[in-house]
Amino acid sequence: HYVRWADATARHTPLVLLHGITYSWQYWTPLFEKIGSGRLIYAVDARGHGKSGRVRDGYRLIDYPRDQQVFLRQVVKEPAVVIGHSLGAMNALTLAAENPKGVRALVLEDPPLYFGERGFGLFEPLFSRLKMLSESDLDVEGIAEEIANVMPGIPLTLARAHAQCLIQLDPQTLGQALDGAVFASWHTDPLLTSITCPVLLLVGDVALGGALTPAEANRAEKALAACRTILMRHVGHMIHTEQPRAFAENVRTFLHSLKEGN
Repeated sequence: HYVRWADATARHTPLVLLHGITYSWQYWTPLFEKIGSGRLIYAVDARGHGKSGRVRDGYRLIDYPRDQQVFLRQVVKEPAVVIGHSLGAMNALTLAAENPKGVRALVLEDPPLYFGERGFGLFEPLFSRLKMLSESDLDVEGIAEEIANVMPGIPLTLARAHAQCLIQLDPQTLGQALDGAVFASWHTDPLLTSITCPVLLLVGDVALGGALTPAEANRAEKALAACRTILMRHVGHMIHTEQPRAFAENVRTFLHSLKEGN
């Protein structure tokens, strides 16, 4: 499942937006006009999320991009800039490595590049609770209240949106993350070194819930052939929802650097 949004003067490289685990294409909606000037945007639901299909035992990091590669070839049909948050950023890396002609550039929003080495940390209890909620009989309002308890400070509108995502979610997406199966056959550094397109890496503050330490961000930047890293201030993992203006400004600047305008 995907949504297509078009600016009236679409003429630049299209954008393909990939959401994080437990979310859906709708989390990108407020950014369409902010980053989509002169472009087509495709916002995609990953397998097991939103209105896309479910796949038994098919939620490893190497599994998700199989669908997305077909999407690039059969729907987009031209080189695209792929923007991914968290899980979506991990998927974007595989797309660029395996299909360099189909990926013009990457925007990676706080990817958990090294969770396979050091574990999920504070994300583990959060994922466990979200899995329980996705398996519960609670309605949207009930789940939203629980999310607000688990994620203090989240606006109620976002809690409700996340609750709707959890109702649609295949709980096994989180199950394979929690049991470690998600990392099977995944090797971060060799993958990074195989990517040649320009990359914008946006990194949240670990103290506020970011997924990359500054040392890990530096490690990733060194492995990538052409990477610009920006350490975002006063924000954790959810950069594009908590700081949409700053996120959009950084993305537009990056797109402009590709000589395509903004």
